[in-house]
Amino acid sequence: MTVATAAGPVLSIAMGLAALVEPVRFGAQVGLVADGPLGRSELRAVFGGVFVGLGLACLLSGARGAWLAGAGVFAGGVAAKLGSAAVERGVLPAAALGLAVDVVLCAVFLFGAPAA
Repeated sequence: MTVATAAGPVLSIAMGLAALVEPVRFGAQVGLVADGPLGRSELRAVFGGVFVGLGLACLLSGARGAWLAGAGVFAGGVAAKLGSAAVERGVLPAAALGLAVDVVLCAVFLFGAPAA
């Protein structure tokens, strides 16, 4: 496995760990407020557990399909943010950083996927 191949999963794990350790700060970065235990738990689960699990699935399995699933997850984020921007006023430019992160991670997972 090369550095380029591992970049997507490692970045996903790093983001997930940030959400697990600091869910309130992570949530604030994306405009979410977690003022109670349930909100913090959901931030940890969705942004923490899912991102860590996705990255680990790639690294532990080595399966091309895991990387493609990672690309799909972040492509879905791109599509949802663009769709939301078309419906909601004020999403962009506020969501531009998150959109850029999703685009980059989608590409990193897609182009880092092991050969078939």
